[in-house]
Amino acid sequence: MSAFLNSVKSFLEAHTAGVREKVEWYAFIMRYHLPRSVARKSAWAMDNRDLQAIFGVARRYQDKDHVNIVELGSGTSTLILASVLPTLLEDPYVTSIEGEETYARHAQQMLRQYKLDRYASVSWVPYSVENDRVWFSRPALEQTLCEKRVDILIVDAPPGSLQPQARQPAIPFFLPFLDESSVVMLHDASRLEESLIAKEWKRFFRVCYQIPTPQGFAVFEKRC
Repeated sequence: MSAFLNSVKSFLEAHTAGVREKVEWYAFIMRYHLPRSVARKSAWAMDNRDLQAIFGVARRYQDKDHVNIVELGSGTSTLILASVLPTLLEDPYVTSIEGEETYARHAQQMLRQYKLDRYASVSWVPYSVENDRVWFSRPALEQTLCEKRVDILIVDAPPGSLQPQARQPAIPFFLPFLDESSVVMLHDASRLEESLIAKEWKRFFRVCYQIPTPQGFAVFEKRC
C-alpha cells in the first residue's frame, strides 16, 4: 500500500509542477505582451526564469546608446529578446547564429511576421569541421559579425548531441570581440558537459559566477 501511495504522490507532484510551469510561462507572456506564437513553449526552449536572467544582465546597459547582443542558437528566445529588450534598452540589436538552415529561416520569418526584424536577425552559419571539432564555420561567422564588438554573448548552441563539449570553441573564437564590459552567458550550465566548459573558460575572465535557473547559467565578466 505504501508503495502505491508513494507512486500516487510522485505522480501528483510531477503533474502539479507541470501545471505550475505552464501557469508561470503564460504569466510571463502576458507580463511582456509577447506574441501569441510563443504560448506553446517547445521542450528545448529557454525557461522564463532563464530569460529573466538575461533581462537582468541587459539592464546593466541601460545607459549605453547601443547594445550588441549575439545569441548562439535561435528560436523562441530570439523572438522574446527582440520583443522585450527594446523596452529595457536604448538601442539593442540581437544577432542570432543558427547552424540549421531550416531553423534559421523559420526564426527569421517569425521576426518579420511580428515586425521585430528591426531589433534582431537570424543568420544561418553552417557547422564545419576544424581540428577534428564540429562548430560554426569560422569564415562565415566572421563575415556575419563584421568585427562588431559584442556586449552580451549568449551561448546556447551548438546542441550537446553534436559532440562532447560542443560549445567549448565559443570563447576562444569570440574573445577578440569582447572587452572589459562584455558579459558571456553559457546556458545549460547545470549539465555536466557545460559545467566542464565553464571550468575551462574561467581562465579567460576575472569574474565568474552561476545564476540558478532551471537549466543554469554560467556568467563570465571582465575578460583578462
